[in-house]
Amino acid sequence: MAAWVLRRAAPTARAAVGPGRPVARDFHHIIARSPTTEWRHGWMRVDRPESLRPGDVFAWLKPPHWKRPNTGHVGFLVSAARPHPEYAGVWLMKIADATSIPHQGDSRDKDGEGGYGTGVIAFQFEPDGQAVGYGWYGARQPPKSFVPTRVVFGRVRR
Repeated sequence: MAAWVLRRAAPTARAAVGPGRPVARDFHHIIARSPTTEWRHGWMRVDRPESLRPGDVFAWLKPPHWKRPNTGHVGFLVSAARPHPEYAGVWLMKIADATSIPHQGDSRDKDGEGGYGTGVIAFQFEPDGQAVGYGWYGARQPPKSFVPTRVVFGRVRR
């Protein structure tokens, strides 16, 4: 899904991810290597949650102990990040992604097979701005149950 969107909206950024059908790991690596103060190959890394805006891309790597066949997850922000009203360091974001497991307020049919849609997810940030985990179910998921993994955020341009 992410490659399809970028091919149409930001072809330079899409080309930088690599040929073929990129996976979440590929997006994570290109964002993690991107500078935060200038564009490189159509990408710029965003390193503070308050700087995130609609259209930004997120990617995380699958935690090493997980047995799932994927490499992580990737999606797009649909709205600006907002601080969680109860938990310091947690930011809520409406995102667009492709999944079969719904997020908080998900647009996908609850009895369907999943696919492309939107929902709210939560991210845990350290004081230095590094995202260190996610809560798949958004505001209703307590941080103690977040999945610990490095999350990166990037901005694209054509």
